[in-house]
Amino acid sequence: MVGWRRSRSELPYLAGIALALIGSCAWLVCTYRRLRRATSSADSDIMVRLVLFLVAKAVLLALEITMLCGAWSDVSTGWYVALGILLLDLPTIAAAGTMWKQAKRMMVQFQEETQKKRKERRSEYLDMLPRLSFQEFSEREQENNDENEFTNDRVPDEKDIGSHQHNKCSQDQCIICLADFKPDCTVVRLDCGHVYHEGCISTWLMDEKRDPCPFRCTNFPADLVRADQADQDDGVEATTSATAATHLVIPPAKFGPDQNIRIWKEVYIPA
Repeated sequence: MVGWRRSRSELPYLAGIALALIGSCAWLVCTYRRLRRATSSADSDIMVRLVLFLVAKAVLLALEITMLCGAWSDVSTGWYVALGILLLDLPTIAAAGTMWKQAKRMMVQFQEETQKKRKERRSEYLDMLPRLSFQEFSEREQENNDENEFTNDRVPDEKDIGSHQHNKCSQDQCIICLADFKPDCTVVRLDCGHVYHEGCISTWLMDEKRDPCPFRCTNFPADLVRADQADQDDGVEATTSATAATHLVIPPAKFGPDQNIRIWKEVYIPA
């Protein structure tokens, strides 16, 4: 009778740790399936959940060991059952640790592939940029500005907004090396209109952690932006259509070798 009563008192505890073991196994199976089709952001989320799972498991196992060592006054059938459940629970910790390592390896591999693709894309973009001597480039810019210059009291229309001819910058030095442009030096102009020495912008642009333009212009394709900004933009919902105005950057002056870098004007066109 005493042994039967003792068995009844052990049943809730044994049932609880057994259900916890089953739940742990089911959660690991679901997590493994999710890990197989995970992306970079999902890998990070899975890693956090696995760490929390391992911490919770460590606490529960410590409580189970305490119960085995102190709750039973003598060795009984319930004690052996609890010991068996404990031994079955240990592989779940090993499985969770292995999945965490796999998720970390997948995330690192994904980041390396993304950086490689971004470098290749930047290299292709760099090869397509025009290269001219500074003197020839200045003459062409002067001709274009004479034909397409904005007046101070005129608001650009949609045709002007889409034209690259209006996105110019007045510079007489390379902002990267801070050296003045010489008439015979080779310069490269980015899509935003800023001009740099060919060697300076080549080194700058191939670093994917930097913005394509040192002035941090935003009119570049998404695959050219720096790595951390691209990751941040992936998690933010686009709100361009919800804004009340469209931001347009317009240069205030012509391009010329005797002019300093000027602050660009900001014009807001009603959406």
